[in-house]
Amino acid sequence: MRRLFNRRVQSAPGSTPARDLIAALALKGVLLLAIYLLFFGPAHRLPSDAAATASALIGVSGTKESP
Repeated sequence: MRRLFNRRVQSAPGSTPARDLIAALALKGVLLLAIYLLFFGPAHRLPSDAAATASALIGVSGTKESP
């Protein structure tokens, strides 16, 4: 049983395990940022002006059509 946990991880030639870990974390950060921008980027945000808020809350347009 002890042999299962004493295995050493082989890294790529010329790199260290710390460098591999940093590269993996950096890649993960870049991918998470890309996914965030893809789903929650500025193109997906609704307008947040007074007319849009009034329309969403009470269902009326912000312009006055009647005198």
